[in-house]
Amino acid sequence: MISKMFFNSTEKKKCAKCGYQLVAPFPLNCPKCNERIPGVEEPKKKSRRLLNKEKTEKAEKKNFSGEIIKGQLKKMEEEKKVFENKPTFKTLDQSSKGKIELNPKDLSKSLKIQSNPDIVISDKLENSMQDKSVREINISKDSASDSDSRIKVKVKRSPDIDLSNTKIALGKNDEYLKFMGITTKERTEIFYSNEKFKYFLELGSNLDYIATSILSGELDRMVLSPLDNEHDEISSGDGQEETCFFLSDRDFLYIIYGNFPDKKAAWLLSNMKMLIKEILRGKDVKKLTKLDLYNVKQNFPSRVKFILNEYIKLQDVFTSRKLKSLDNFLRVDYFGLSYLSIGVISKIITEEELQIESLPPIDPNNDSSSDFNQLEMAEALITAKVEAMAANTVANTQMMPNWISVKLGFQHYRFILFSKLGNYYISLLIEGNLDLKSRILQKLHGWLEEVTKKPFTGVLEEFKKVQDGIVEYLKENHSHAHF
Repeated sequence: MISKMFFNSTEKKKCAKCGYQLVAPFPLNCPKCNERIPGVEEPKKKSRRLLNKEKTEKAEKKNFSGEIIKGQLKKMEEEKKVFENKPTFKTLDQSSKGKIELNPKDLSKSLKIQSNPDIVISDKLENSMQDKSVREINISKDSASDSDSRIKVKVKRSPDIDLSNTKIALGKNDEYLKFMGITTKERTEIFYSNEKFKYFLELGSNLDYIATSILSGELDRMVLSPLDNEHDEISSGDGQEETCFFLSDRDFLYIIYGNFPDKKAAWLLSNMKMLIKEILRGKDVKKLTKLDLYNVKQNFPSRVKFILNEYIKLQDVFTSRKLKSLDNFLRVDYFGLSYLSIGVISKIITEEELQIESLPPIDPNNDSSSDFNQLEMAEALITAKVEAMAANTVANTQMMPNWISVKLGFQHYRFILFSKLGNYYISLLIEGNLDLKSRILQKLHGWLEEVTKKPFTGVLEEFKKVQDGIVEYLKENHSHAHF
């Protein structure tokens, strides 16, 4: 009876399509055949404004009923009970001096109340604590300030770099920078760090033109020694040598002068290149305006200081070990001897075709007069360029170049090698491993020692006596690619 009354009181509907019987609340569609149920309206969605209004009314109703106030009072009572259960210390008295004084006896009692049962104190330690009493403990209420002498904070600061200095220290191992500069291939000055060494821009451009025309490669570096340096040039440097590194591309020639290992110099030049390309991005290098050059002058120094500070931080990253040449030979293409920039001997040694810009092909085995005159012309042209390079370097730097290198490929170089012998200078055009130079220079110094003791007077007879022996030795031992 109850069951029948329950079902009769429930509103029911029947699907017109499949006959499925539905019980209120009715869905929009039949769950069996998905047919729309007639007479069932879709519930309206409440707007955000209506929802916010209902939420506000509900909160106001809750507040009006006193539920929030009751909850706050209950929370305050619970906090009060927790606070009352905590141990109180009646040992702190405020003095007139603005300091807090602690009574040692009350302090020891309070500490005993709060003893941890997990910590066991030996009788010996407890007795010693009871015997010794604390006289007075003063705790200052003043907060520590930045000027407090008791607080010492170590701040690591980067060294202040002044690009105008004639010698900028770059960390350990006596590394330093004397000059940094950039010029275009058309010899427009872009940047230089020190007015005193500004001549390196012009000198670098001259070396780039002369060296590449003779050695047909990319100007790499120049090692310099003082003119009054009397150490044996045959051996390695004595620490007085300084190096000028070069990096050239289609638009610019980058120069750094000082003392740094190969890899660090390459890293520094590469970063200079990226920096100037960024500053002059989108500019035509051949049509730079005064405003473009001014922007470089304003922006480049601060950024290059950051690069130098990074250089100093990377001391332990870069190795100071010298990069070894991959070549196991030293071929001599040219030998010359000069006295105060006056050519005395000039001979092309190599039996291979010497590819030099502005020189005709040479066949040393052809004894015809035309080829002989051509050979003399080639020797005179090389001598003139080498002597101009040495004289230009000495005049600008008051230092003598030990050697100038041109890069032909990865760890493969050509060199113009200079060696001092009294007031005379030996010059060699060589290719291969520069570490093998000692063997050649020892022989040349031995042959030329006697004839170079006197100043050159223009008489070539004494020099011709030793010239044939030198040329024969070099052709026999150093005119091929491998020993």
